[in-house]
Formats: sequence, structure tokens, C-alpha cells
Amino acid sequence: MSGNYRKLLKEEAKAFDKQIKKRIKIGFVPDLRKNKFLKNFYNNIWREKKFVKIHWGQIINQIINLSKKNGKNVLEIGCGSGFLCLELARNKLDVTGIDVSSKSIKSAKEYKNKLNEKLNLNYIAMDANDVVKIKKRYSSIIFFRSLHHFKDYKKIINLSYKILEKNGQLIIFEPFRKNFSIEAATYSFLIRNLVDNFSGKKNKKKFSIRSIDKEVNSIYYEYKYETKSKKKKQSPFDNSIDDISKVKKALKKFKKVKVTPLDTISDKILGGLRGKRRHEIATLIKLFDSYLNKINILKATNYIIVAKKN
Repeated sequence: MSGNYRKLLKEEAKAFDKQIKKRIKIGFVPDLRKNKFLKNFYNNIWREKKFVKIHWGQIINQIINLSKKNGKNVLEIGCGSGFLCLELARNKLDVTGIDVSSKSIKSAKEYKNKLNEKLNLNYIAMDANDVVKIKKRYSSIIFFRSLHHFKDYKKIINLSYKILEKNGQLIIFEPFRKNFSIEAATYSFLIRNLVDNFSGKKNKKKFSIRSIDKEVNSIYYEYKYETKSKKKKQSPFDNSIDDISKVKKALKKFKKVKVTPLDTISDKILGGLRGKRRHEIATLIKLFDSYLNKINILKATNYIIVAKKN
């Protein structure tokens, strides 16, 4: 590995060390069954357990079921604080979670040790490019919104192929932000301004064509994690891959690849909802988002990809 890569990798780890430290400070719990209400999460779906269930519940259940049907040994690459690993282990799977952030792994281990549960669950702080050193084969390897943090995504996909068992599967759940369009930003704008108190702000604006255009463009760059002048990143490797067609090409070694489009705009809306009907509205927005994809009005940004090894 080059010296520049090692330097950037340290910065990547530092960014997520800082993130998990902040989250723990405000009461974040890496557990889908026990996570708390987090007032300071503003428009993040982790604000409430119910939002997480509405937005990710179905896809998490799908990943668990796919993993259970394909064997016992599961590896999650880029596991963060371990909420998905924990749920997989609760489903009687032998799970390993790896992440470059040592503080995220420490948090995951500490939380696991507090639980009075018998789990086959191991966490390792490491560069995923060294994953072959674990010397283990897996029936399923999972990237849960983490593949876009790998500068050389082709290499990590090829490494995953090598350590999969025969008939093993690679499961990728990923946002591909290249697909986000100005039309999608327009739908997001309309929904945000029709619901009451989005992100706790009362809608008292007087709009004009010019102000609508300005806000729609702001939402467009927000979803793509960009500004007009330069990339807006949470870490050095963030948004390293945002093109689903390139990932499909990188999966050419696999015998069968199934790509399923999911949704587009829900990511940055659901957690910002307020009011007594917020969960009912969140469910409708999520369904409407999927419907807009089904009738080809919007192009999905979130996809699940399941690739089977020969």
C-alpha cells in the first residue's frame, strides 16, 4: 500500500472515530431492538426506533433471511458500531464484523459484552484490504452502506470473492448518488414543505419561483453529498463509488447477480418528520417513494445487490 493511502486511511478511521464518539455522547445505542429516542439527530432516521424500522426494517430482514438460507459464517465489511452484526448473530449465525474505525469496534464490543446473550459474534478493527489474514471462508459477505467508502472498490469485491465459500453470496446494500436527479430533489422539496415542522422548523416561508429553485438545488446537492464548488464528504474515501453500472461490471466473476432498486428520496426525509402522525406519514412517504420508482418517475438511488459465487 502507498504511503498516501495509509495516510488517508488513518484520516478515514479518525472521521468515524469522531462520529461514534459524538453519537455515544448523545445516547446512541447500536441495537435495533433497544435504540433510544435521540432528540439531537434532527433529520437522521436514527432519531427514533420506529423510523429505523420503517426505512430499513424490510431490507434488514431480507439480509438476515438471505444469510440464514446460505450457510452459517457471515462477514460484514464496514460494520461500524455493529447493529447489523448483532441482529445477524441473534439469528444463530456465526458473525464477524470488521471496520477501520477502532473506536466503532470498541463501542461494538463493549455493547455486546453488556448483553446477557449467547452470541457467535466477533469484531475486529482492521483495514478490509487485509481481510484474507483472518484465514476464514464465509457463506455471506455483506456491505451495508459501506462500499462507497472503498477507494478501490474493485479490489475489495475481488477479495470478497476469494474468501467466499463455494456458492457463497455477496450482499450489497448501497446508495448510488449518481442516480439522484433534480426531479427527485423537487419531490423532496415539496414533501418537506407540506409536512408540519420538518426538522423542528415551522413552515412560515413565503415562496417565489426563485426561492423554490434555490431550495430545490440545495436539496439536490445535499442528497449527492456535494456543494457547487467541491465534494462534501464525511471522510476522505466517502462517495468513492456512486455509479451502479461500475459496480455491476466489478461483479463479473460471480455466476448470478440480482439487482433490485429500492427507493430514492426517503433517506433524508423520514428522520426530519415531527408531529403526532409522523410515523403514519413516514410509512406513506416510504411507500410513495417506492411507487415513484416502480412507475419510472424517479430512478432509485438505494439498491440491494445479491451476487452468487460459482
